[in-house]
Amino acid sequence: MEVNRKSFAEESHLVLRQQQQKLQKLRKENDGLKADISTLQTRNSHQPTTPFEQHQLAKLYEESTRYKGIVEKEKEQLQSIQEQISAKRKQIWEHRRVTGGVNAAAENQKLVEKQVRILENRLDQALVKFNKSLANNRKLRQEIDDLRGERAAFEGVSKKLEKVSCHTIRYVDMVHHNS
Repeated sequence: MEVNRKSFAEESHLVLRQQQQKLQKLRKENDGLKADISTLQTRNSHQPTTPFEQHQLAKLYEESTRYKGIVEKEKEQLQSIQEQISAKRKQIWEHRRVTGGVNAAAENQKLVEKQVRILENRLDQALVKFNKSLANNRKLRQEIDDLRGERAAFEGVSKKLEKVSCHTIRYVDMVHHNS
């Protein structure tokens, strides 16, 4: 959009400069013709004009009229182009307003970078929490393994006690029986 705006502005300025130059040239020619006409008129007021001078005077009047018409057309074109430039400028400003201005891309980039920083911070916090959970799990697994070992030892002792108590009960029953 910015490139289009610049190229349009450059093109418009070029057209305006060309038309300004044409207008200046036509004004100079018009001034020259007016000077010639005034010279002829002053001479005519003092001396009678010859047919050649009358023909020249008529020709100069025609040229003057033609150049006045050309100048008027150029002025109208200039006015039209200036109106188009004004309309395009309004469109550009409206587009800028709608899109968020000249710095919209930079502002959007800043917002994206801020969101990335926020998400990275959340990720770091989640990783810290995860690592703490892993450490806690390791402790709990070690404790579970220790308790399993104790249970196995307890079961071994328990079985031995059962065997001893069974033997003792039999012995007591035998002794009781024998007595």
